[in-house]
Formats: sequence, C-alpha cells, structure tokens
Amino acid sequence: MNAKAKGLLLVTVGIIAIQFIPIDRTNPAVTADLQAPDDIKTMLTTSCYDCHSNQTVWPWYSYVAPISLQLNSHIKQGRERLNFSTWGEYTVKEQKELASSVVREVSVGNMPKFPYTLAHPAARFNEEQQTRLTNWFKEAFAVSEKEVEGHDHNAH
Repeated sequence: MNAKAKGLLLVTVGIIAIQFIPIDRTNPAVTADLQAPDDIKTMLTTSCYDCHSNQTVWPWYSYVAPISLQLNSHIKQGRERLNFSTWGEYTVKEQKELASSVVREVSVGNMPKFPYTLAHPAARFNEEQQTRLTNWFKEAFAVSEKEVEGHDHNAH
C-alpha cells in the first residue's frame, strides 16, 4: 500500500471513529422564557433560538462529526452568553445589558451569524424586521443609543 492510500485510509478511519464521540443534544428546561409580542417572538424563534435558547432544533447535520462537535460547542457558548429560555432569571441590569447587546449585534448585522443564515436563509432579518426587533428591545428594556454604542459587542 503506497503512502497516499495509507493516508486516505487513516483519514477515513479517523472520520468514522469521531462519529462515536458522544454529543449531548438535550435541551434543558425552559424556566423563564422572554415574554415578547408575537411578531418579536417569531423573529427570535426563527433567527436566534437555535443558539440562544433551550429550544434548539437539532438539524440532521448535528449528528455528523466533525460538524456536530463544532455546532454543539457553538450552541453551548451561545446559551452561556444569552439564553432567552432563562431570560426571567437575569437581573434587571443583566437584561438591560443583554438587550443592548442584541440591539448592537442585530443593528450591525453580526447576528444571526453567517454560517447559520447560510443553512437557514429564513433566519436573515430584512431591514423592517431589524428595525422592529431593535426598537422593541430598546423600548422594552429602556436601552439608550449611548448604551448600545458603548457596549462591548465582543463580550457577547
């Protein structure tokens, strides 16, 4: 067997082997979901909840390594940074900071992230949705433009 064939065999065995790495796809309980008008809730569910809630819809490719490993890590990080399913458990200050982060990230087009919108085109916000969503967060949580501009978007 030549070196190229051995390399291909090794890669194939490696890909097969990583399929057996266990991934926890359990969605924790929804304990204090964000209360919002229906249109806001629909936008958030469509565009944000897969990574930022305990209501993730796990797609077929979340069962195929190495994608499953990266996706699981991304969702875990997303829930740690902002979890709409536990929104009511945040302090008022935390809610305001998170609302400010949502406004900033959505306004500048950082959220939802490109890889997600590539797989889920309906998750992209059009200009009207972007405005409606950011205005609702500003009004509902008394977020000023100064707070949005001063927020460190790399923290969330």
